Amino acid sequence: MIWRLENISGIISGRFPFWFSLLLLMATGLANAQTPPSARVDATALIIPRVSIAASAGSDGKGNLDFGLVVLAKKPITETINPNTDAHAGLLTVGGAPLMALSISYTAPDLSDTSGHTIPWTLQVVGDTLSSNQGTAASATTGSHVTVSSTGNYYLWLGESVTVAAGTNDGDYKSIINLTASY
Repeated sequence: MIWRLENISGIISGRFPFWFSLLLLMATGLANAQTPPSARVDATALIIPRVSIAASAGSDGKGNLDFGLVVLAKKPITETINPNTDAHAGLLTVGGAPLMALSISYTAPDLSDTSGHTIPWTLQVVGDTLSSNQGTAASATTGSHVTVSSTGNYYLWLGESVTVAAGTNDGDYKSIINLTASY
């Protein structure tokens, strides 16, 4: 049997009008379908270590500042620990991600004894990326921004100056230095 185009179209249009129309509609839709626009965005995260601060062993074995004995006199006495040169300077090691910038801040309340007597004093802080650079370490005032070394360390030396007035009550005067470092 030979089929002619007229015969096929008659069979399709007569017997299968719905299915043929649906098939034709789907084929046309697929042919005209376009890929929606797209873009690629990479998401990355750099995980860095937490900042740490540790007292390093100084001459007292703890990294603390210690004026030693101050003998009261009839006139004011000034005692100073130079953070760049004094072996009694406190030493803190700040650890963080290598070559990252840190903000350093600190407070140093007056020295006080257990009876509530106080003595004002001045904290002096210097810092450097090398533990061997105490003598050339730069001033690190509160609010300073410093860069951690390639090994992840920054060293802070703490010094102080205090003037004990004549007639100051004797006793054990202390203060707590609160130092923070953050990225």
